[in-house]
Amino acid sequence: MATFTLTGTGIQAISSPSSLAVTITVHGSLARTGQANPANRFDEGLLRIGTAHGYLPSIPIDATSMVVPCPAGAVNLGYALLTGCTITVEERSEQLLPLPTIGSLSVPIPLVISPFSWESCGPLLASTGTAGPTSGGYALANRASIYPFRLLTSFTVAFAFVLNGNVVSGNWDVGVYDASFARLASTGSVAHGTAVTAQTVAMSLVLQPGSYWLALACDNTTQTFFNALRTVPTQQLIPTRLANSSFPLPNPLVPNTTVSPANIYAFGISAVALA
Repeated sequence: MATFTLTGTGIQAISSPSSLAVTITVHGSLARTGQANPANRFDEGLLRIGTAHGYLPSIPIDATSMVVPCPAGAVNLGYALLTGCTITVEERSEQLLPLPTIGSLSVPIPLVISPFSWESCGPLLASTGTAGPTSGGYALANRASIYPFRLLTSFTVAFAFVLNGNVVSGNWDVGVYDASFARLASTGSVAHGTAVTAQTVAMSLVLQPGSYWLALACDNTTQTFFNALRTVPTQQLIPTRLANSSFPLPNPLVPNTTVSPANIYAFGISAVALA
């Protein structure tokens, strides 16, 4: 991997690195310092990463030392450095998790989505003071507990998981449904595994930005999961659903008309295996 020293403006060929380490060696005469820690920089310059098909949006040089993720096939680095600014750029094989942009907002790509995530009920649970999850039994055999979540960026699902409680028994099923309760993927019936551990099962699915439902169904009430218990009125504040007689998870899922679950179970989907 090569290292370049750059000034002025131009296009530097790069050899498809996974990321770039950018360091300001001489600050520009117009540069200003922000209030971040470490300090952010203004008016140093702009970078644009290019592939054979074109260039990505410009990236401001906003730190004395920063790292920039590169897409597959990155072959050019466009740069425009303001008066007096000099940078070194090191090609690196280190892979970084990119931050896709929505307008001017950077949205981190999640690794785990559960009812406790910010994509789901997490903010409402925190704002209503709901206690954290503890081990407890499943409320009703063959019932599906259903929780909404929303994605602002695409998410590649590799696994589904449940956080097993102190007692294991019977079988469970985890699935993902679209906004109209059509099933997109599910694990099918899975034997309840080791107590007090995250039990992970492979499940492949790519979700695009939009609204979805997470569902957990179990075939008995002896088995336990970590869960948080809500009471009225917070039970009505969070738009969750129940569906009786729904094990294994059916397609489509038909929620009950008026009842929402008091239990928030610790389960979900992830891009990596939890255990």
